[in-house]
Amino acid sequence: MSKVFILIFSLLILISSAQAIGERFLLWESFEDITPPSWPLGWLTEDYNGDGINWETKKYGGLGEHPQCVRYSAQATADDWFYTSALTLNAGVAYTLSFRYKVSSTSTQKMNIWFGGTQASASMTTQIYDNSALTNTIMTLVTATFTVPISGVYYIGFHCYSDANLLRLFVDDILVSYPETDLQLKVVFDEGILNSGIPTYNLSDTIESYTLLKNIGLADLNLNLRFTVGGITNNKAELSYICIDPTGDTLTFGLMVEESQLKSSDFQALAPGATAGKHYNLQTPFTFSQLGTYTLVVRYQNYHKNPDGSDAWLGRIMSNPVNFVLE
Repeated sequence: MSKVFILIFSLLILISSAQAIGERFLLWESFEDITPPSWPLGWLTEDYNGDGINWETKKYGGLGEHPQCVRYSAQATADDWFYTSALTLNAGVAYTLSFRYKVSSTSTQKMNIWFGGTQASASMTTQIYDNSALTNTIMTLVTATFTVPISGVYYIGFHCYSDANLLRLFVDDILVSYPETDLQLKVVFDEGILNSGIPTYNLSDTIESYTLLKNIGLADLNLNLRFTVGGITNNKAELSYICIDPTGDTLTFGLMVEESQLKSSDFQALAPGATAGKHYNLQTPFTFSQLGTYTLVVRYQNYHKNPDGSDAWLGRIMSNPVNFVLE
């Protein structure tokens, strides 16, 4: 097993000034940590039309190992809301709301999404999203961007206004994010450290990579440094490796990594200017059979809260692409 290492100064020269592409999660809710019919802490529903029918959490219908989600189902015309917990939002920041939805077969649902200062429909003053023709029967990703007029505490409200007798609407994986500016991700090769230019190897060589996270902000970042490794489709791994061969094809990530139990000790504070990283042999998951130039991109992500309940960095960030040559 490769070891996690934390360095304060010795590897700073390996981190360039170029910022990788990333986002930090202000809110992430997959509903997998609740027991329906309970709601996440601080969330609220509103039966606005007073018909006794409301949004509810369910054990089925969503994504993941525990496919819990939010569902609306009624025979009457819908006019009902559910609200997130409080979000501290800053004016001038571009926020992205994303979620997944699906409907029951043959039904066309209607839903809009707003933000406001309290968990009440009368306070939902600004619309983020509206769709009066939700028809997908498999979970479909939706994204929308928004800004707030002044900095403060806000709530996001999901409002179903479907016609009567349209069966069910499911919502899952609700995410509010904003651009990450404090964490930087870079990939280097041992050959690139020792020699200038594009790292070059023979097919028989060991291709050693270093994935490096640097805190370029002004405050500590509490990072998940478990560093489980997987392919791009593995949403549980902290590190995902994507390798493009000389013909432009994506190499198969040929390794199933068993996820270890997440512990509080996996989370460590990365001070401003400090770097954390992982040393990884690319021949462990990939089979290299062609000569030419390869491109590698690494994604770091963390959807996990610290098991001890303390603050943790949530988000995802992609490295800049780096090349290496097999000759």
